[in-house]
Amino acid sequence: MRKASFVIAALLLATHIDTLAQPAIRVDSLYSPSLGRTMKICVMVPSDYSPLHKYPLLFMLHYWGGNYMTYARTKLTEYMARIPMIVVTPQADTSWYINSFKSKTKQYETYVIRDVYNYVRRKYSIDTTRQAIAGLSMGGYGALLLGFSHPKMFKFIGSLSGAITVTQLAVAARHSPAVNFVMPSIKKIFDGASKGFIDSNDVFKVFHWTPPSELPYVFIGVGYHDQLGLWQASRALADSLRSYGATYEYSEVQGDHFGPNVFTMDIPTMLQRIREELKF
Repeated sequence: MRKASFVIAALLLATHIDTLAQPAIRVDSLYSPSLGRTMKICVMVPSDYSPLHKYPLLFMLHYWGGNYMTYARTKLTEYMARIPMIVVTPQADTSWYINSFKSKTKQYETYVIRDVYNYVRRKYSIDTTRQAIAGLSMGGYGALLLGFSHPKMFKFIGSLSGAITVTQLAVAARHSPAVNFVMPSIKKIFDGASKGFIDSNDVFKVFHWTPPSELPYVFIGVGYHDQLGLWQASRALADSLRSYGATYEYSEVQGDHFGPNVFTMDIPTMLQRIREELKF
């Protein structure tokens, strides 16, 4: 854990940011065989993008209720002005980035990992040895799930205010009123699901499928006033990763689930750590 590092990272990322060109924002459409329909994705491309150069790739997954343009409207575009990396945000609805247990046309994990990834690799110049995945809330859970499930694909996983209790909520007889708004989407995905299916989407269990030395670097950021109580689950996940011998970083900041500190502290820190771990 490097608690003081967020200050240094924020200063580094903020230096001269106004004088640098922000990334180009592109909206692409692709047909997804995994969903049986056309989907939109947002792609942030460095202002000086050249197909002659290979760029690191960051999948930045949106939160529940967000969409492919979620991060294009935030300070992430400013931070990316000085980072030579391609950022992709796929539209994922309220899917939790899970392959549905029952529906063959709601295979969202496969959609991101295969359909979107293959499209981006064909259209953009990607360095496939330098790839990261991160997200906020539902996207934080999705990043952990997909990153742990596909450890050879990613070298870095970032979870910000990650809604990592999804599988616990799926089987809970009772839950907090604070999560009522997401319960229909969770119940729909896990309706009739087997224990094996639930376990395969439990981020507390999936990382054990990979030797600790082969897991990506994991960054977990959360506000200790998170109204969904996710700081408790995040602490527990960090403890589990430590006991397992995985390489991780845990950051608690003042603020709630969607507090501004996520962007002023945790995201700059996370981006700096991506550069360190991907070595660019």
